[in-house]
Amino acid sequence: MKHKVLCLLTGAFLLLMQTPVVAQHTAELLPPFQIDLPDQSIPALEWDVLGMDGQRWFLSQLKGQVVLLNFWATWCVPCVEELPALNRLAEKLKSRNFVVLAVNVREPHSRVDRFLQKHDFAFLQFGLDLKGSTYKKYGVSQFPTSFIIDRQGRFVGRIRGARQWDISQSVQYFQKLVEGA
Repeated sequence: MKHKVLCLLTGAFLLLMQTPVVAQHTAELLPPFQIDLPDQSIPALEWDVLGMDGQRWFLSQLKGQVVLLNFWATWCVPCVEELPALNRLAEKLKSRNFVVLAVNVREPHSRVDRFLQKHDFAFLQFGLDLKGSTYKKYGVSQFPTSFIIDRQGRFVGRIRGARQWDISQSVQYFQKLVEGA
């Protein structure tokens, strides 16, 4: 029964996120980048991601925070190019209820660790989706893909492709989400 409910929720989420939809957002809350918006408020799907330190990350642990969930890979050039901007965004919002969880998909811990040792991403949280179950659950079909989750654990939107996350308009957008505007 639980499996059927999960399948139905996942199917509903994927259906809602297939095409960009103009949601009931005010103009000042729309982000300065292309975003696929759900046409109704739906809860984000729970995940179980292994942190680089061996601890497990669950969505439920981050309730009350705005989460930017980013799926990436070390071999993906646009993914690697956007990580510094994600880090700067996280740094600008570090004293707020905001977290960037960058989830590497299907690469060994050792490869990701070697990559991270060569870079300084002090303000990002990194996780591993070793079996690809979380990225499949979220319907990711290209890298990078990011999801914005509000403080109540609801989907705000999906962004496909790399972005310059730290531009002032983007920072302001996330500040408004954090403040609950």
